[in-house]
Amino acid sequence: MTVLSSLGDEVQGERIVCFYRKRDREVLILLTKAHRGWRVKLHGLPARAIVEKELEFVR
Repeated sequence: MTVLSSLGDEVQGERIVCFYRKRDREVLILLTKAHRGWRVKLHGLPARAIVEKELEFVR
């Protein structure tokens, strides 16, 4: 298991579970032309994110 802790590190997965103490307000963002998503900042000592389901690519 690799722990990413540098500025700008990114976690990608189909399902990600986060553990945190506090969050900022949610902001609605545009992901693609027809899909929207949410962006939220999490705060904790430390805040953690764990990939619960890996990305699956369909060809």
